[in-house]
Amino acid sequence: MGFDMTRSIALILPSWIIAAFLVAAMPGVVSPAFPLAIVVAKIAAVVVVAFAYVKMSGGLNSLNEALLVSAAWLLLDIAAEMAVTIHTGHAWFALLGSPASPVLRGCVLLAWIAAPALFARRMQNQRPTATAQR
Repeated sequence: MGFDMTRSIALILPSWIIAAFLVAAMPGVVSPAFPLAIVVAKIAAVVVVAFAYVKMSGGLNSLNEALLVSAAWLLLDIAAEMAVTIHTGHAWFALLGSPASPVLRGCVLLAWIAAPALFARRMQNQRPTATAQR
């Protein structure tokens, strides 16, 4: 594990905390009368934090590394929603969205998974071509 990977791993939790705070705060910032606007704002928050994460971590060198970050964020989302639900005694779906709106929930879920991958370097740009090696 190189320095860049260590730095990336160390930034997963703080970046997720920032994204989770922003996503959970969106219903209070955007009018609840517009659920689509709330979802768009949540997606934008996740994408902005993913961009900042990539810049601070020195870049994601592969799609696999981006998916590792996505999986960690998603697991943290699920764990946080479960913990709040257990603590408060009622269901809390602020990070992934309510199951009552499966399409909107799916969009937010996809954002958590895809956002880091949007900024991953393409593998073909990383490896020198056969003609460049000669």
